[in-house]
Amino acid sequence: GGVPQRVARRHHIRGAIGHVETHHVAHAEPDALPDVRALAVRSSLGATRGRLARQMLVESLLVAAIGGTLGVFVAYWLVDVLGASAPEKVRVATRIAVDARALGVAALVTCATGLVFGLVPALRVSSTRASEALKEGGAASTSSFTRDRFRAALVVSQIALSFVLLAGAGLLIRSFLVLESVQPGFETERALTIGLTLPPAQYRDGECVDAFYRDAIARIEAVPGVESAGATRILPLLGWNPGTTFEADGMERTMRADYQTVTPRYFEAMGIPLLAGRALDERDMSDPAAAVLVNERLARRLWPEGDAVGHRIRLDENGPWRTVAGVVGDVRQFGLDEEPRAEIYLPATSPTMTLVVRTTGDPAVVTAGVREAVRAVDPTLPVYGVRTLERVVEDFFAVRKLYVRILGVLAVVALGLALMGIYGVVAYSVVRRTREMGIRMALGARASDVVRLVIGQGLWLVAAGVMAGLAGAVAVGRLLGKMLFGISPLDPVTLVGAALVLAAPALAACALPARRASRVEPARALRSE
Repeated sequence: GGVPQRVARRHHIRGAIGHVETHHVAHAEPDALPDVRALAVRSSLGATRGRLARQMLVESLLVAAIGGTLGVFVAYWLVDVLGASAPEKVRVATRIAVDARALGVAALVTCATGLVFGLVPALRVSSTRASEALKEGGAASTSSFTRDRFRAALVVSQIALSFVLLAGAGLLIRSFLVLESVQPGFETERALTIGLTLPPAQYRDGECVDAFYRDAIARIEAVPGVESAGATRILPLLGWNPGTTFEADGMERTMRADYQTVTPRYFEAMGIPLLAGRALDERDMSDPAAAVLVNERLARRLWPEGDAVGHRIRLDENGPWRTVAGVVGDVRQFGLDEEPRAEIYLPATSPTMTLVVRTTGDPAVVTAGVREAVRAVDPTLPVYGVRTLERVVEDFFAVRKLYVRILGVLAVVALGLALMGIYGVVAYSVVRRTREMGIRMALGARASDVVRLVIGQGLWLVAAGVMAGLAGAVAVGRLLGKMLFGISPLDPVTLVGAALVLAAPALAACALPARRASRVEPARALRSE
């Protein structure tokens, strides 16, 4: 007779549990969640601690699995979006994809999260006696906000992480905006660039190279829609220059400067202004002791009180002295985030150069004609790297834009998680404090007082998270220091802006629970327990 009695007792216990849970849910708020008392009721009616722990672990792991699965789909989508927006050289050099190792790490972290956040409540329940939990009565509903310290600490951690990422993204965005306003020293509109490399077997000496570029530039300038054309060995913003030592008349020691080999109308094609003296011409190309041009920075360094035009410089100890024919504007050769350097321009050509074509209208209109002009000189010569100067500048910004997008996406995701955490904690606190709210309202508290109380709890979470994340934001700012331009890693405007970006949506996340709390009916709240 033992087995039938145990089966009957088990059915009786299950029925009692169902009755208690139904009664509890019927008198609770719609958003109420199972608490310690509900689990204590199960324990008092015969549920073992192991069973309760298994229940909570299964629930936690199920939620983690669902979240992890959704995260994988979102990750694949974001990788596709960010990969498509990455610069071409990054896509070619790097395979941007979610690989097996990344998925494995994500799966381990998801499982560990589910286990940890399932075990912690299970241990909390197992350490609480059922009689003590049941004797609390209505005290649970009047528990203060500080009793949920663990839950609040998690939300504060989320807010701190969001603040760090928002501050980092803000620093990059502000730096990017400052960098966009920097003048490169040349005009990017209506200009086309074309890369050329002459084969050494066919162009064996400098005369052949000079003749090719002279003929090609003449044909290009004859194309309808072309205003001027020139060539340079190193196009600005490519970040490379071998540099050279030189001496100037009146100077006792040699100095170092960058140098460029250019054709006469290169500066006109690039839109680089001539500040003093004259431009280069074809006579300078054929004279080894020809005139040279220097940029404004070098002229100020060597002759700060006088005119640089007419002075002489020599690049080689045994080479010819060259007369400075003119001074041109500074160009940011190594990047918009690098200050212009001292530079010397020599009238010469080399087998590998970049043609720059200034047009009267859209550069795309003359692209075919320019190609034909080059092929008319040498039909076998490959033409590569055809792009506008505007595209050259865009390619310089491309990597920075990718960094801004990645950090911005992470910041938005972290902000969303933090807002959900704030809403969850505040909403749960309101449900648990329903009786307290009713008492306050019964004693004369106005709805606005309750709203301020609830919103104040959420703003305290934000304030604590911002303070906790401030040190991390400073560390991230210093880490990004080499990528910043024109702003400090400790930029106060960015830090305050990140805090406001957190506070504004957090206020909205607290608004719905606050609205519910302000509509609590005192009589119903006092009967809810």
